[in-house]
Amino acid sequence: DGLSALPDNPELTHALGRAQQAAGDTEAALTTFNKLAQLQPNSPVPWLRIAEVQVQAKNNSAARQSLRKALVIKPDLVEAQIALMRLEVAEGKPKEALAIARDVQRQRPTQPVGNMLEGDVHASQRNWKEAIVAYRAGLKQAPDGTDLAIKLHATLIASGAGADAGNFTSKWTTEHPKDVAFLGYLAEAALGSKDYAASLAFYRRVMQIQPGNALALNNAAWTAAQLK
Repeated sequence: DGLSALPDNPELTHALGRAQQAAGDTEAALTTFNKLAQLQPNSPVPWLRIAEVQVQAKNNSAARQSLRKALVIKPDLVEAQIALMRLEVAEGKPKEALAIARDVQRQRPTQPVGNMLEGDVHASQRNWKEAIVAYRAGLKQAPDGTDLAIKLHATLIASGAGADAGNFTSKWTTEHPKDVAFLGYLAEAALGSKDYAASLAFYRRVMQIQPGNALALNNAAWTAAQLK
């Protein structure tokens, strides 16, 4: 209705495309976002949206082209770089994915995102040693980065370095005693391995910090039931 009154309004065009995308109407969404690209020729956002829809339609080749168009407009657009890297990983092209991660590292030398992306590529190839090095480098740049901490811990476990993972858990939880996201991750990981006692202990720590955390309360109750 808005576009009937304001047919060339970029905000309304974007909103319509998002609605069509959410509804699964990929053809209509592509038409709308292509119109947005015409309305905003100097913005990379329309090409990001087009790529999202193309991935949704399982047209990865077209999505790659759209992401590259976004990067022509803004070469350091990290959202496009991440999406392109994930496409390369999904299609079994780790060298190309690593090249993108290293581009991000060069463009953002003081930020952790490039090292995190490199770690993700190595982890996807089960190159645990290289992934651990990359995640540790990212944590040096972002000492409070919970996402990186979780990725590093999970990679240590996957590599069979259980003792190192335990040491990292102790160090992180001591230095970040109120990191609910990390504690919740540890609780879920313990739950997945059926270590119910450890899981319950982590959920109790979450509940001490957030007494009203309904998810933690629910999962703690279920875990306690398993322990009778």
